[in-house]
Amino acid sequence: MPDVNTEKSIFSIEADLEAIFMELEDNGGELTPELEDKLKITQENFENKVSKYVKAIRYYEDNVTILKGRKKNIEDLLKVRENRAKRLRSVVSDAVIRYGIKGKSGNSVLELWDAKLFTRNTEAIEFKEDRIAILTAEFFEYARELYNQGILETGEDIDPTGMLDAINAVCIAKYGEDFKPFTIGDFVNTRYTISFNLTPKELLTDTQYILKAFSALTYCADVAFCTPKNSIKGYVSTIDESDLTIAEVKVNTSINIK
Repeated sequence: MPDVNTEKSIFSIEADLEAIFMELEDNGGELTPELEDKLKITQENFENKVSKYVKAIRYYEDNVTILKGRKKNIEDLLKVRENRAKRLRSVVSDAVIRYGIKGKSGNSVLELWDAKLFTRNTEAIEFKEDRIAILTAEFFEYARELYNQGILETGEDIDPTGMLDAINAVCIAKYGEDFKPFTIGDFVNTRYTISFNLTPKELLTDTQYILKAFSALTYCADVAFCTPKNSIKGYVSTIDESDLTIAEVKVNTSINIK
């Protein structure tokens, strides 16, 4: 049976290690020779120090489990509080729009003894994820088919109208006559991040790896839509919004409280 007078409790062991780790953090994470000497396990202290470290490991890992639980509880509570505030803002915003005084800029204003509330309209781009997914799938499928037949044409002078018409014909056949055709605006504003998965040898020996990744997915690891909303907003400001079906401009009304 261990001698309680000579064996440190887990709390004193943890305190010793805590002091070492605190000093380590104060040093910017640099493990000095002195700290390394305090932490290292030698043949002379092998069993004794390993036993102490095992106790400390269990202590720290138990703490991690507890803290993770607390973190989740805090995150859940944050969501609840954020949702409550958001819901109340929506109710207040509707009330100010209905019963507030109309300001010079067309917004609604309500002045209270302890606060001033006013509405503000802002434009935001909202992507239509379902249409983007359809355009992506059909575009790559059609390009792959043309590539396999040896008739895929590429280059800066290519007119995408023919491919667009073919894609729209396929979509109407799949989704019905009510399907809204894709536009040239959709084509020029749909941007992808394409990841490649190939070895250095393949990169050096296969001069068409980009074309193969694009058309046949030979080296393609992932395709992700990445069009910035700012570029869509700039495009919409210069043309008719109807020329774009993968996104739309939404007017959002928010309430400011001062």
